[in-house]
This record gives sequence, structure tokens and C-alpha cells, in this order.
Amino acid sequence: MKHLGILSRLQLQLAPLKKGGRPHRWYDPSPLLAVDRLLLTPRGAIAQVDGRSLMDVHHADHPDTRIDPDEQNTLTMGFTSHYRAMRDRFGEHMADGMAGESLIVDCPVPVRLHEVARGILIRGKNGSEIHLHEVSIARPCVEFSRWALGVESNGTEPALLKETLRFLDEGMRGFRMGLADQTPVWVEIGDEVLSAT
Repeated sequence: MKHLGILSRLQLQLAPLKKGGRPHRWYDPSPLLAVDRLLLTPRGAIAQVDGRSLMDVHHADHPDTRIDPDEQNTLTMGFTSHYRAMRDRFGEHMADGMAGESLIVDCPVPVRLHEVARGILIRGKNGSEIHLHEVSIARPCVEFSRWALGVESNGTEPALLKETLRFLDEGMRGFRMGLADQTPVWVEIGDEVLSAT
């Protein structure tokens, strides 16, 4: 096992972050809600907020779900080192979590797919262990790429957009994964994150 860091931000997407209809869609991170704890389930993430149970928009049971019914990789993870690189390139609006990942890990160095491809372990402060598997790259979308560039319309120069998509790919924009077993588990800020590699 290799220590990657600790959970520094947990959040829900309360609604889709891509707004409007094609070809005039845009990216809006305002539906993101930071929370102290997340319940990870095989069908997606849930949080308790003011006595209410709220589902992430990537939860299979969310009324406006963003995933296919049989999708297993309902969770996403990003890294603070990636956000530092994005801020260096695009500006301060690229705050941790703006790509919409459920789990943000405070990690000093970039993480690549080959380092997490065999799975990720979250070790709770109480000794619990959560196994995440089927790790894959969360591909960047055109709308997020334009938002990163500070361009909200479809008037982005094609070469610049292509280069931005390339930069945000290969895990820079985060990774998708699923819960390895069927038992829902709580995670919270400060839990340790390790790679199975």
C-alpha cells in the first residue's frame, strides 16, 4: 500500500453542472455542496444535511441522475496537487473540487492512473477500511474546459480548446471508481487514502 494523502474536501453535486442545451451549453459549479461526511454506497454518494438525506447527482437513484442505470463507477476523486497545476495554468477560480469530484485528497504530488489502477483504500480514523475499485480516468468535457479557460460560449479557438482538453485528461480532472463491496460506509475529512499499487 502507498500513502497518497488525506481527505481534505467532500462534496455533493446537487444538480448537473452542465447547463443549457447543445451547442450552447455552459459549466456552472454552483450546485456543489461541501460536507463533513459522505456515505459511500454502490449506487453513489449521500450526505446528511440539516436532517435531510441528499444524493449526489451521480447516485443511481437521483431523479436527474447523470449515470447509466448499470453504471458501477458512481464516485469520483480528485487531488489537491492536480488543482495546484490547474490554478497555475488557468487561475484562482480553479479552487479545489471545482471539477465536481465527490472526494478530494490532499496529496503533494500528481497521481497517475497506473498508481491507482489496482484500487484505492480509504482508512477511517476509527480503523474502518473502504475499498474502491475499477478506477478509470474522468475525462474532461468541453464545457468544463471552456470554464477553466474563462470562456463560456462555444467561441473558443479550436486549437486552444483541444490543448486544454489534453491538459485536463489523463487523470488531471480526476478519476472515477466504485465501491468494491455492497456495504455503505461513511467517510469523513481527515481519513487516510492509500493506493493498492
